[in-house]
Amino acid sequence: PGFSRSQAGGSGSQNAIRSRDDVQQQQQQQRDQQDLGFKPQEICNIAWGLAVMQRRCLLHSAPPLRRTCTLVTEAWKAQLCKTVSDQIGQCGAADVAMCMWALAVLGFTGVQKPWIDLMLRRATELIGSMQGRHIAVVLWATSRLVRSQQHQQGARFWVGHDLSSSIRSSSGDMCLQQFAAVCFPALQQLLLRETRAP
Repeated sequence: PGFSRSQAGGSGSQNAIRSRDDVQQQQQQQRDQQDLGFKPQEICNIAWGLAVMQRRCLLHSAPPLRRTCTLVTEAWKAQLCKTVSDQIGQCGAADVAMCMWALAVLGFTGVQKPWIDLMLRRATELIGSMQGRHIAVVLWATSRLVRSQQHQQGARFWVGHDLSSSIRSSSGDMCLQQFAAVCFPALQQLLLRETRAP
């Protein structure tokens, strides 16, 4: 009888220990799963690397092999947009520029205007920490992504079409106008510093 009482008490404490261990294991697994997620810089670096690989493949492959160069799926590009959007507050100047450049080079036709606007708003917030190359890349990528989006919607574009005319013609491009308004003075300051440097 005494043996069964201590055994029962022992199993109760063992169950408590096991349940505490189980909870700790579950918490550790949740932390590990969160750690498997990419930070904005990491996901933008991956996108940049894939874009460079695809671009080099297209430039250096014989025409019959070029079909094998397009390895990045539209679904992956869409997931990239979602991942970056979810963590936009953690994106730095280089992250914004790299991600936009990568999607422009990869030819993402599914990019949506709200995503471009989100990236431009973040770039506007970060203008003080942007280098000239970041500003140039964001402007170039925006031009490519907007043209791609408009082409998908059936708009006609011709060689030499001026992006600024499409900005003026559309009242919905306030984010691009705001970015342009802050980036041009920043570029002027960068140029002045460059010319004064020994």
